[in-house]
Amino acid sequence: CAPSGSTTWALTRCMNNNFLRVRVRSTDECGRALSSMGGNFSVTPGIASIIVGSPIGGELFLANSTAPIAWTTFGPASSAVAIAYSVNAGQSWSTITQSTPNPGSFNWAVPSTLTGQGIIRITATNSCNSQQVVATSGAFSIVDSCDDGLTCTADAFIPELGRCLHLALFCDPVSCSDDNGCRDIPCTECVGGHCVPALRLCVSPPQGCKYKFFDCVSRKCISFNFCPPGSYCCNGVCTAEPCEDSHELDGMLLNTLVGGWEFFFDHVNDQIQLFNSNSGQPSFATGQLALPMNAGFITAEVRFLSTTGGTASLSFAESILWAASESTPANEWIPIAVPISNLAGTTGALTFAIYPGSLRGAGDELLIRNMRLFDNTVPASAAGDVNLDGSLNGLDVQAFVNVLLGVDTDPVKVFEADMDGSGTVDEADVLPFVSSLLNA
Repeated sequence: CAPSGSTTWALTRCMNNNFLRVRVRSTDECGRALSSMGGNFSVTPGIASIIVGSPIGGELFLANSTAPIAWTTFGPASSAVAIAYSVNAGQSWSTITQSTPNPGSFNWAVPSTLTGQGIIRITATNSCNSQQVVATSGAFSIVDSCDDGLTCTADAFIPELGRCLHLALFCDPVSCSDDNGCRDIPCTECVGGHCVPALRLCVSPPQGCKYKFFDCVSRKCISFNFCPPGSYCCNGVCTAEPCEDSHELDGMLLNTLVGGWEFFFDHVNDQIQLFNSNSGQPSFATGQLALPMNAGFITAEVRFLSTTGGTASLSFAESILWAASESTPANEWIPIAVPISNLAGTTGALTFAIYPGSLRGAGDELLIRNMRLFDNTVPASAAGDVNLDGSLNGLDVQAFVNVLLGVDTDPVKVFEADMDGSGTVDEADVLPFVSSLLNA
């Protein structure tokens, strides 16, 4: 008739004893005294440790800027820590602060000394035995400028990324003159620091699931397919199975992007939202991408709201692929297509970003969805494909006649019917259209 049970014992944090025993005393139901003693055991003080969370190594900090230092302590660490930095891999140290509350973070005023051997040191004290506890970061660099030497990029340092970000400014516009459906649309933009021909949307909304983009090099419209993720545009209709004319390599590029400053992934609508507050820092979504050797184009749909005069951009590695400084029409998704065949076979960071403008305040917002990678065999639209079904055949005859008679003034259809490139559809286009139709 002996009782049984258990209990817990709260040990003091700094208890230190090598010869401890536990004795349990009680009485049984008959009133008889009971006593039991366990064997010897030891209790040693807790071990204090530190982990440096930022920087971790490999970062590029801009001289005379502010960079975050973060750390976590474990065990009986002191309530305050000291922080120091080295610019010569730990051969000598300079004090950042002799005491700052622990745990926590600290905004470091980065010095002007340039180095590739920077290290942060965090020092605490074991509150049980007063011994010092030290942890150091990985090596980082301090650079004097993010300027890439290119006149058509805006350069910004992003501490969260640990690198400089180069956002596009704009080249002098060159219009696609005399091309119906693309008239007065700039045909150049800044890519990799140079003004290069761009793809521009000829008209919106699209025909079926095909969007027509004007290629200023070939001076032809190129069709790109926009369907919901997991489906494919085949013969102008979204289908569940891929087909020969889809030319799609990867329809889930958004899933490779992760956010930094002010980023939100809307999993319900499968879209990314970037926005800025009063911080003045760019917001971004980035991910590492290995482009296959047959990569040709990246497409996406975007909405951009600019209230501070800011710039939205898409870049790969250090090459700017797309940029915008004006808001898109309210509540409209605007398709974009960018050529990347010159980057095929390379690996780099694919990054969407918003760079705040000169007007301070919150409000800039960029939404991205339906981001896809196409191969380099996307065909140009057939001249004379007036009904916009992707091929030239007898079905285009009535569509051509409608444009010729002025019944249909759709700018893309006018563009396709303008066989001689004169800018107007007239009798001079009839013979070239018939000839192309017979040879199709």
